Amino acid sequence: MGADGSVPTGCDWHPNVADHLRMAGILQLQLSAKLGWQVP
Repeated sequence: MGADGSVPTGCDWHPNVADHLRMAGILQLQLSAKLGWQVP
Protein backbone atom coordinates (compact mmCIF):
# COMPACT_ATOMS: atom_id res chain seq x y z
CA MET A 1 0.00 0.00 0.00
CA GLY A 2 1.16 3.49 -0.74
CA ALA A 3 1.82 6.06 1.98
CA ASP A 4 -1.39 7.82 0.89
CA GLY A 5 -3.43 4.61 1.34
CA SER A 6 -3.54 3.79 -2.37
CA VAL A 7 -3.20 0.23 -3.64
CA PRO A 8 -0.81 -0.38 -6.57
CA THR A 9 -2.79 -1.57 -9.58
CA GLY A 10 -0.12 -2.76 -12.02
CA CYS A 11 0.93 -6.32 -12.76
CA ASP A 12 2.16 -8.20 -9.68
CA TRP A 13 1.85 -5.03 -7.54
CA HIS A 14 4.19 -3.02 -9.77
CA PRO A 15 3.00 0.52 -10.56
CA ASN A 16 1.10 1.14 -13.79
CA VAL A 17 0.92 4.43 -15.71
CA ALA A 18 -1.72 5.90 -13.39
CA ASP A 19 0.36 4.98 -10.33
CA HIS A 20 3.47 6.56 -11.86
CA LEU A 21 1.56 9.78 -12.55
CA ARG A 22 0.26 9.86 -8.97
CA MET A 23 3.76 9.27 -7.56
CA ALA A 24 5.23 11.94 -9.85
CA GLY A 25 2.70 14.45 -8.53
CA ILE A 26 3.65 13.62 -4.94
CA LEU A 27 7.35 13.93 -5.77
CA GLN A 28 6.80 17.24 -7.56
CA LEU A 29 5.02 18.71 -4.53
CA GLN A 30 7.75 17.51 -2.15
CA LEU A 31 10.59 18.82 -4.33
CA SER A 32 8.91 22.15 -4.95
CA ALA A 33 8.35 22.64 -1.21
CA LYS A 34 11.96 21.79 -0.34
CA LEU A 35 13.58 23.71 -3.23
CA GLY A 36 11.21 26.66 -3.46
CA TRP A 37 10.02 25.79 -6.96
CA GLN A 38 6.79 27.22 -8.32
CA VAL A 39 4.34 24.47 -9.37
CA PRO A 40 2.44 25.49 -12.53
